[in-house]
Amino acid sequence: MFKKFNKCASGMAIFAFVLGSEASVAEQVISSEIQLNKIFQHSVDKNNNNTVCKSDIFKDDYVATFTNNLDTKQIFIQGIDEMVVKLFPFSLLDTDIYQDDTTHVEELQRMLMRAECFQSGGRKDDGLMGYETQTAVTAFVQTYAHKYDGLEDSIIYRENFLSKSNKSIVGVKPNFVQALAIESAIQISYRAELFRAANTYDGKLNSHSYNLAVYQEIIGDNLGKDVPDYEPLRLDEKDIDITARTVFGEARNQSVEGQIAVINNLINRTLSKLIESDQVPVRFERKVSETALAKLQYSAWNMDDPNREIMLALEENGSSDNDKLFNDLIKLVKQVFYGEVKDPSNGADHYHTINVNPVWSVGQKPVYTEGSHEFYNLYSQVDKMIEVTSKVEDNLSLFHDLRDYLLDDNSRRYASLAKPFFGQ
Repeated sequence: MFKKFNKCASGMAIFAFVLGSEASVAEQVISSEIQLNKIFQHSVDKNNNNTVCKSDIFKDDYVATFTNNLDTKQIFIQGIDEMVVKLFPFSLLDTDIYQDDTTHVEELQRMLMRAECFQSGGRKDDGLMGYETQTAVTAFVQTYAHKYDGLEDSIIYRENFLSKSNKSIVGVKPNFVQALAIESAIQISYRAELFRAANTYDGKLNSHSYNLAVYQEIIGDNLGKDVPDYEPLRLDEKDIDITARTVFGEARNQSVEGQIAVINNLINRTLSKLIESDQVPVRFERKVSETALAKLQYSAWNMDDPNREIMLALEENGSSDNDKLFNDLIKLVKQVFYGEVKDPSNGADHYHTINVNPVWSVGQKPVYTEGSHEFYNLYSQVDKMIEVTSKVEDNLSLFHDLRDYLLDDNSRRYASLAKPFFGQ
């Protein structure tokens, strides 16, 4: 399928997030978001040619990192092919796609949006092979004909009966769809690396926020937008403190596995709000600490619960037995927050003790039981996210590790190239 990959002038990726180690977590999050927006805005501003798809020098250099080396080029191509199979299976159909096949035309339009071939913003997946879509198809061919064999002959035309020279596009051939799927997979892998950088602080990846961003990218939440509508799962010092206190009040007598499940329950509720705010209760908040303190949600925080005063009295680095347990829980919360420990509850967003039967649990089946707690997945937002991201998790991790290895010897040059784009 591939004819060749163009080699970029720098020969390496140049989008580095260089953050001062002394910055607070909140400052790092803000800094990362600003830099992330700069990257996407840079790619938008660089190409106004309406006959080709928008270019992005950052993505070009990301690809060149792998393709300038024969061995890693093959690994990269194989990984991208695997992503195509998992994410765009319809592209493997060995049939032409015509304008009356609205379902596949919609898929085609979504991939053309990923490749940034439309000349104006907004969603374009209306299933109609109209002027804008025809222009985008032509732009894709003109942009990538040098890279894919036979792409010049992949468009199906119908001659206008009023003018033999005026042809309208009525469909595309399988090789067009396959090439477009490959470029879509490359785009997802590239943006995933950006999201990884934006969610890494002091060498630690906020895997929950990263997975959220990758999920939104894969399902198409960002299609038609110059800059992704990206809201990270913020995890700061207050979230760590409040979560540790909540686990102390709710699960200090549970096993470590049970405590991990409660920590994830807080994260899962917050992620659910960020994933699909209209489909979850208003008591699910967009910050973990706010989710923990929401009225009548975690009973240990209820005004009449004796645990409340005990939790509020806990001191970090204190000497009492309660304080020592609290400090152990802070360490555990950090491990869960940064993805060092997996969620045993399969994305559960509710739980209760086995001694009670709340109304919301009637007719529901627990997805996980540990100690005296039964866990439920009432809204299934997080497990839906995991189902999607897990398809390409290994591919994206391989690309990241491989890229780190390739850039290791050139880290100084890599950082210096990044500075002009981040105003450093």
